Amino acid sequence: MGNYSRPWENKIVPARKRWVFPGASARAACLDTMFNPISGRMTSRTVVAGGKGTAKGFYESAALELTGPALETALLTLEEALPHLLLEQAKRHRLTLRYAGAWSDGATSYDIVTYATGPTRLVTLFIDAGTRLLTRVEKLGYAPGYGDMVGVIAFGDFHAVAGVLVPRARHEERLGRTEADLALDVRPASPQDLGLFAAYGEPPAADPLRGVEIREIAAGIHAVLLTEREVKSFVVERSDHLAVFETPFDAQAATAILAAAARVAPDKPVRYVGFSHEHRHTSGGVPAFLRAGATLIGTEETVAFAEDLMGLQHRGTPDGPPAAAAPRVASLLVTDRLDLPDEANPIVVYNVGRTNPTDPSSFAPDNFVRHDYLLFYFPRGGVLLNGCLSTFHQDEEPVASDRQEALLATLRDLGVTPNLLCSAMDTQDRFDVTPADLEAAVAKRLRLKPLTDELEAMGAGRLAAGADSLAAVCRERELGAEWFDGKAQRILLQDAARALAWSTLTTRTWPGSPLGWLRLSEAEEALGRTAAALDFARKAAVLDAKDEDLRERVSRLEKLIAPK
Repeated sequence: MGNYSRPWENKIVPARKRWVFPGASARAACLDTMFNPISGRMTSRTVVAGGKGTAKGFYESAALELTGPALETALLTLEEALPHLLLEQAKRHRLTLRYAGAWSDGATSYDIVTYATGPTRLVTLFIDAGTRLLTRVEKLGYAPGYGDMVGVIAFGDFHAVAGVLVPRARHEERLGRTEADLALDVRPASPQDLGLFAAYGEPPAADPLRGVEIREIAAGIHAVLLTEREVKSFVVERSDHLAVFETPFDAQAATAILAAAARVAPDKPVRYVGFSHEHRHTSGGVPAFLRAGATLIGTEETVAFAEDLMGLQHRGTPDGPPAAAAPRVASLLVTDRLDLPDEANPIVVYNVGRTNPTDPSSFAPDNFVRHDYLLFYFPRGGVLLNGCLSTFHQDEEPVASDRQEALLATLRDLGVTPNLLCSAMDTQDRFDVTPADLEAAVAKRLRLKPLTDELEAMGAGRLAAGADSLAAVCRERELGAEWFDGKAQRILLQDAARALAWSTLTTRTWPGSPLGWLRLSEAEEALGRTAAALDFARKAAVLDAKDEDLRERVSRLEKLIAPK
């Protein structure tokens, strides 16, 4: 999976009248430098207010629009750099941007603005009613296995530079603990700094099908590939209507999928919609389909989840206004199996979650228990949509996990023999496989499992030699010392063991791990000096002696642990 938001592709577009910073002249400009005392690093970018341009590069400029109501004054962030760079994200989530009224902490009065960036992410902005400056951002998110996660960014010590009010201080907290205190140094831009900006004209009309590919994978079954967000949806043609399965992310994705459905069959309405499970990349955009009149194919649990999304509650989605009570969702309920006959494309829906929960290690038993998981089978085309169950951790050759083994067992129990297993993840068709491919991947996993279990069982003790090196990498990545306190250290080391174990088979980042920001090559370098790692790699090479890539990895590990 890639970065869902792709901030480097978001460009400023002209406002209805003009863009300026708080208290700035129409053409003020500044160059700012952020200094992080923890890492000792400094990053610079140029910001222009009222100029005819936008920054080229990873950080994009944004400014306060003075022509709209209070909600239009929200200063939001792409990369959480400075308050005056904090507007673009809100404009991408305009459907959820809400003015929540005035509030006072007794000393200062604020205008409160909120918006949602995903089904479980809510951002609250505190805009000083007197200065119109954003002084505080609170982020509330829900993390499976952890519960509510609260983060705070506070800005202070504002001063004027080239007519622009900017802060000298930025304080960050997470779960009540200080994560960073940043000292910001801002100075006027030079003429060469302005050369970083390119002129823009009026933006073209948005094309909902930009970055969308439509591919017919079987008769009347179309994969809708959202290439920039690396997920898929599926539009299924039936006799007099369409059905859509997997509704990722948000209203923007839903708009693209609905446009694709109209392209596939302009004269057929979307009558049914369904999603396999409650993760954001499969369910977040479902409210747009329900508001368009579609009936949800789901269980009592997933229907309740969709009603939460429709109400834009804490687990809400960036789609539509908040509601005092969640609206009722028209639904077809699935208990264990639901048959939807049709002359063109009959559908069979199976609820397999109660007997084969997916990835249970990701969820705390008493915190976020997921029971229901739906498979959508099209017997005429032999296609099975399975959410993430056929999602592998690999670049080229499939490397299975428990979920693929469980999927095969489930299909045998159900007596289902599909020709193609399709995942909602990725847009390169790497995870759309035949049952034979899946069987081969599971067989390889079972051959290697004793060795991976052996390495993982070594735990923190056997990997202690690599801990210092891994800690150095984490410090360089600005994670902070708390990552190596107590349980967190053990988790990191265990996940590093898994990463190293699977690195003999894959070049991808170990999914769902605290090491997710590390490439496996870095995990190998951090841990590869242990004799255990080389011993494991040699054993794995014996099993797959003809695997050239594996031999190359063993050779790399040998070089890593060689005496310097």
